[in-house]
Amino acid sequence: MTSPLQCLVTLESFSIAIREIDPSPYLALLTSVPSLSLTHVRLQTYIDIEGLFKLGRVLFEENSAQHWKAIDSLLGDKNRFPVFQSLTITVIITFLDLDGGRDLYLTFAATVMDNNEAREMEDMDTDESVNRTSRQVAGLLEKALARLKERGLLHVKVEKQAGQIDWDKSGFWKWD
Repeated sequence: MTSPLQCLVTLESFSIAIREIDPSPYLALLTSVPSLSLTHVRLQTYIDIEGLFKLGRVLFEENSAQHWKAIDSLLGDKNRFPVFQSLTITVIITFLDLDGGRDLYLTFAATVMDNNEAREMEDMDTDESVNRTSRQVAGLLEKALARLKERGLLHVKVEKQAGQIDWDKSGFWKWD
């Protein structure tokens, strides 16, 4: 079965927004698009800081990082993508808003979990912790996508968003 994307003659850029950091959907799409005219790819991923805390570095361990490295190899191939200019990854880390029910959530968490785990969750949402997590995520992506970074084609942005994601206002993907 042929992908509808393989029917495109030219594709200059496309954007994808997804709720997780698993790059498998990106890799599947990249292998299906016309590569000779692709200049820009924008990937936007939303990560809940509590979910990131639970998953830990498992996302970037050798087996998981191989998908990011495959993207690095694919887009870094000058023969396959001769006019490629940039990969922009925007990671939006969401966390509980101090004024948006965070204390109620942590009180509930303290009753369901032991107090140490609730304290760890509370510490995760401090500005320092969110900033540290942001730097770690950016560093891990830059390490996995080293080939593109060395050529100046990789741009990683980490944004912080308090509260919940409004998925009704978020697009899934588009192409230009």
